[in-house]
Amino acid sequence: MTDPETGESVNNYLIANVSVTESYIKSTQTGSNGNATAGGIVAQTDNVDGGVIDNCAFIGSFRPVEGDYILFNSCGGLVGWADKKVTISNCLIAIDVSQMDQTSCNTISRNPGNVSISNVYYTNAMGELPAGLIQLTDAQIASGEACFLLNQGQDAPVWFQKIGTDMEPSHNPERGVVYMNGRQ
Repeated sequence: MTDPETGESVNNYLIANVSVTESYIKSTQTGSNGNATAGGIVAQTDNVDGGVIDNCAFIGSFRPVEGDYILFNSCGGLVGWADKKVTISNCLIAIDVSQMDQTSCNTISRNPGNVSISNVYYTNAMGELPAGLIQLTDAQIASGEACFLLNQGQDAPVWFQKIGTDMEPSHNPERGVVYMNGRQ
């Protein structure tokens, strides 16, 4: 990766506070190979070491477009392919897997040996399920439990949700901080 202003090589990156919600990623591949290398936030880390993905969410699906297109396979929930080391923390992955061929998929990222995770939640496993992910139900997400959990260990709230109105947490502070038993 290269800095567009200086032209110098960049050896790390930060993707923070990004939510892709109510979305789907379409496959336009035909034939027998549906290797999409698609990810909910990043397709490929492209030989960049030391990346960080923090406080992000992908709430959606991977699916084919209409016609003779084939089902996705070889996808990652947040990262399609982790070429080098990447740290993923405080993230939510809520994927509808009903229109996928889960061959060679991974709930967090393909090439998971390059990924370290902390405080990461998911609803539906997609292919391989790396250790350390915590499964939540849609009801736990809608109730604000996911919002509360995602904020744990952070200096200040990053995730917000209006209980009874919002189906999932967001980064909009106008939605309100979620408390559990008086704790933020």
